[in-house]
Amino acid sequence: MLAQEDKIWIRPSSIKTFLKNPYEWYQTHLLKQFTPARSYLTLGSSVHHGLHIGYSEFIKAGVLPNISHIIEATNEEFLILSKQTDWQEDEDENEIALLANRLVEAYHKEIMPTIEPKYTEKYVEVKFDSNPYIAGVRGTIDLVTEHNELVDIKTAGTLSNNLQLKHELQLSIYSLLAKQSDITISSAKIHEIVKPTSTLDTRTRVVDIELQEKKADELLEMLASRIADFYRAVNGEPILDPANLFHIDNKEYLYA
Repeated sequence: MLAQEDKIWIRPSSIKTFLKNPYEWYQTHLLKQFTPARSYLTLGSSVHHGLHIGYSEFIKAGVLPNISHIIEATNEEFLILSKQTDWQEDEDENEIALLANRLVEAYHKEIMPTIEPKYTEKYVEVKFDSNPYIAGVRGTIDLVTEHNELVDIKTAGTLSNNLQLKHELQLSIYSLLAKQSDITISSAKIHEIVKPTSTLDTRTRVVDIELQEKKADELLEMLASRIADFYRAVNGEPILDPANLFHIDNKEYLYA
């Protein structure tokens, strides 16, 4: 039994990593091995921050925010994050900073005017008081609208044909957390901003995601059991199936 301050918090955004590569998850979240962010993460985080500032203004004033404020916030965040980024030799920081501006401009023009925001960057959590290793599950929801839509904003390199399979788990867990925090959720959507290509300009789209809360709840139970095995292994304690420690059969969940 770990002390409360030593227990791990599960984040919905990290569960996809766990399903794809449990060992990578183990290194990052239990061994705390820091890896500098790649450029696409810096780009996405900067865009999210700028849009969060925009939605905060939107909620406060009740009118669509000025794009200049969003770009300013995006650039400030990019400047901070770029210092911690693992830039590759063929990457141009200035070009990627300009790309971040283009993405928020497209979103501000095409999607933001259609939204009635209620909450932005809403923190939610559920505590596991009796679990010996896990403090609980917590995360931050990008946006909840006045129509009780849970929204997750994504930046992407290309249009994807399987957004449901890619994102239903994360959004379903967010929905579970929101409801535990007395936030009404009736539906979920992905707001996708797609990077420009040599032939196409920046594109945006809104995609409905069918929530699978029962499946997500079952997966969290499995995850809690496996995390307990990780902790026992780290502490030299016996576990039920050592050979299977870093293997996850996720076929029944179908998460890409």
